[in-house]
Amino acid sequence: MAKRRRVQVNPSLRRTTRSMTATETATERVKVESRSAQQQQQALVVAAAAAVPEKIPLQPETYQELWMLIFQHVGLRDLIELSHTCRAFHRFVPYLHVWLEVLEKAKQKVKSRSAPMTQAMAVQRKRGICEECLGSGPPSGSKGVVSMTFADKTKPSRHLCLSCRRKIIDTNRRAEPKMKLNLADRICKSRTQGQLFFNPDQYRLPFIEARNPHSRYFSPMILYDSKQVVSTMLRHHGGYCGLRAEKKRSAHMANKREENKRKKQQQKKKEREEAGPSTSAPNVALPTPHPPPAPSIGLVELVTNALNAEAPQPGASGAAGAVSAMPAPAFYANYPQPIAIMPATQ
Repeated sequence: MAKRRRVQVNPSLRRTTRSMTATETATERVKVESRSAQQQQQALVVAAAAAVPEKIPLQPETYQELWMLIFQHVGLRDLIELSHTCRAFHRFVPYLHVWLEVLEKAKQKVKSRSAPMTQAMAVQRKRGICEECLGSGPPSGSKGVVSMTFADKTKPSRHLCLSCRRKIIDTNRRAEPKMKLNLADRICKSRTQGQLFFNPDQYRLPFIEARNPHSRYFSPMILYDSKQVVSTMLRHHGGYCGLRAEKKRSAHMANKREENKRKKQQQKKKEREEAGPSTSAPNVALPTPHPPPAPSIGLVELVTNALNAEAPQPGASGAAGAVSAMPAPAFYANYPQPIAIMPATQ
């Protein structure tokens, strides 16, 4: 019978196996403890959720002071959206004091039969409402309420009036993303008015004069520094968003003028068609004929005719005889008395 060989195990290997088993048991204990902690935390969450009622009553009459504190930090657009979330907010939000301030700045009286929020929304549709000062402005252009986007993408866009936008630009010129204008180092006055929509003479900007390229007989060109013009333009329009709004307004006004002109032409054409074609020749303005010149009469003939007209007829008496006694006309009193010309005897 063969003898079995005894295998000798290295004691260092035995120690490593024992240490590995110890670490494994430690990790398993940690896992078990973490599982138990998670289970306990979940049990606490379930118990807390069971303790909370399913529906929390949102009654503005009960929590009026609390809602007033919350709504002070909510924008106008968010308030309008909140008014459509539930019946309680729909009864409470339209009668906040914010809407009364909006109507007061818009110089409108509060109507008794409608909520202040509905009147404020009408103002917002026509002229817009600034989210900073609750003011309004013209319906279009840079002087009205314009949506301003910021270079910092974490900040949401806001509807601001011209004065509020100027305050932001004065504090930070790079508050909004830059707009490409494609301007040279020097810019003339006509391009400033046509492309940037403001008059540089209003701000008395420094300029230089240059020869007019069209003709040497024309008045010299006035050139402004483009950097100064752009900085003044940002102040005038309240940022690049105001410039875009002014450009949109001018394009709308130009289209409106063209449309009115086309309507007038169509109306005249319709009136001509209703009148029908004219059979007669067109009315041409003929030159007015001048009267023929009066025949020239000499002085002797004029006096003779006057004397013959005043001479009494034979057999006349009474009033006719009194005519002959009348003095001579005044227009030939200074002339010598002419000889009476008797008719020739046959």
